[in-house]
Amino acid sequence: MKLNTLYIIFKSTVVVIIVIILVFLQISCLSKSENKKIKENKDLYDTLLLYNFKETRKSDINFSKLSEYFGLKCKKIDILNTPC
Repeated sequence: MKLNTLYIIFKSTVVVIIVIILVFLQISCLSKSENKKIKENKDLYDTLLLYNFKETRKSDINFSKLSEYFGLKCKKIDILNTPC
């Protein structure tokens, strides 16, 4: 009876250790892939502002300033100087 109980405790301990190892391996793989994605996409912007340089409106300036205030990277593109 005692031997059977010890066997069950040992078996459950081994299973818990294996699960913990697998979780840590999965976490390390995810963090490496996330770091790789961040390095690959480091030049992406959060917001995009298409504007006409000749007719710049207050709303264009406000959008740019608000996005920068909230910590977003704003890409400004003048539609008159962009090739089709």
